[in-house]
Amino acid sequence: MEASAHDPNVKEANLNLSQALIHIINANVCYNTWPRAGGKTSGGIGPRILHLSETMPRSQIGLICDTFERIDKSLLPGLKAYWGEELGLLEDIDYVVGKRPPDHWTKPLFVPKDWGRVVAFQTGFIVCQISLAVNGSANGFNLQAVIGDEVKYWDEAKFKSEVKPAIRGGRKHFGHLPEFQSQWFFSDKYPSKGADISWVLKKKADVDWDAVQTVFDLQLYAISLQQQAEACESESTRYRYEKELEEIEALLRELRKDLVYYRDAQPYENQEALGDKFFRDLKRDLSEFEYDVAVKNMDPDKAIVPYYPDFTQEHLYNFPYDVNPNKGLIISLDYQHSITPVVTAQFDQLPGSPWTTLNFVQSLHSIPGDLNRAMEMWCEAFADHQEKLVYYIYDHTAIARSPYGSTYKDMVCAYLAARDWAVVEVFTGDAPDHGVKYEAIRKWLRCQADKAIRMNEARNTFLKKSIEKTDAELVNGKTKKDKRSERSKRIPPEEATHYPDTFDMIVWGALELELVPMYDTGGIDLLAR
Repeated sequence: MEASAHDPNVKEANLNLSQALIHIINANVCYNTWPRAGGKTSGGIGPRILHLSETMPRSQIGLICDTFERIDKSLLPGLKAYWGEELGLLEDIDYVVGKRPPDHWTKPLFVPKDWGRVVAFQTGFIVCQISLAVNGSANGFNLQAVIGDEVKYWDEAKFKSEVKPAIRGGRKHFGHLPEFQSQWFFSDKYPSKGADISWVLKKKADVDWDAVQTVFDLQLYAISLQQQAEACESESTRYRYEKELEEIEALLRELRKDLVYYRDAQPYENQEALGDKFFRDLKRDLSEFEYDVAVKNMDPDKAIVPYYPDFTQEHLYNFPYDVNPNKGLIISLDYQHSITPVVTAQFDQLPGSPWTTLNFVQSLHSIPGDLNRAMEMWCEAFADHQEKLVYYIYDHTAIARSPYGSTYKDMVCAYLAARDWAVVEVFTGDAPDHGVKYEAIRKWLRCQADKAIRMNEARNTFLKKSIEKTDAELVNGKTKKDKRSERSKRIPPEEATHYPDTFDMIVWGALELELVPMYDTGGIDLLAR
């Protein structure tokens, strides 16, 4: 934003690309995933608060974090620095924090009952602090807009139930504006403990990019018209420019009211402000994955401490004809109320391979967990398979009584038998010791000969993703699978550890215990097909 050198009330703001774009687009809903030190306070949240104060005077907005502690220790100090250094505002002169403002100051349209978590400005504009960790912390507020920080720590459902009902009031004053009831969210993607950015990443699908481009083009045109009007010496020409500008701005207001924007910041946008040494030091101190997420702003699609550290791109293949129709199949399931995954594998030689490998050819699931539906989907997927033989690998969890009145194992076997599949029951017993299983899976993932593990990437999307995102934890000196994702409301069940559990079952039963034959007399070599 260019400032006039002669106007003491106007300051020049140097914004990087992402900072400039979100304010130019000015969408009603805006998701911002920016890397660490990406300038979200000075270039994102601070300017947004300033814009809302100017656009909706005497309104109140919500400033939301996962905890009040994060607001007190990080967000509010950064905003105070912005207000002081960039805007020249002084605490207790131009604004007060956590106390009732002087009576002679302009009053907000909606006066809060409690000023303890409010920043009040002399102009009557107020910022209300809200913590998602404190039930009812948004009660008593009438918010005209909200800004959320560190949203990777949020429970989206709690935000919708606790905070969104407080976004109310002021329609008569501000209902014509795109800023009214706007929601802007900020976060980095770094997968810290207790964080989950996946719900935010999914918001990319909500963006109408053609509409965003239209708003961007119109806003640039509006800026051009404004500049031409200011430079014009002819009154009639200036009037023509200004009239067209009014029409463009009216159109922009309507387009922005329903506009959703997602800004995934590019790496090194803030390099000029931070300097090269900042990034060199991070490159030295962080792992490659940590640097990719924290600095390059790549989506965190892998675990920080992976339970499957040896699972790599080498295990994946992408070609369709990988199932030998004349050989039996291997399946395993997980039995949950949220999801029922079915993973299918087969021992065979892949095209161009000299080895007989354990190929994970397909995985599918039912949501919510419905065993009959999952088996129906599986039978449909392999309806044309010639050798109707399946090795069903299961452990003690499948022989416990299920909510259906029978064991899961009996239900699977009965369903397959009714559809003319011959079932070989492969019982692995109780689950092995965590440390033993972990080392066994690592051994087989490192194998590069007969019995090596391979996976069809196209037909195992969620199996691959969940394996890569599964964390390990050390408990009493033993490496265990971190199962917290199964209890999280923020992580979709298809990305939790349900799928990897079925993968483990097949590796343990077919490879480690050797309970499934590598060769059978009915098979033919895949290369002959």
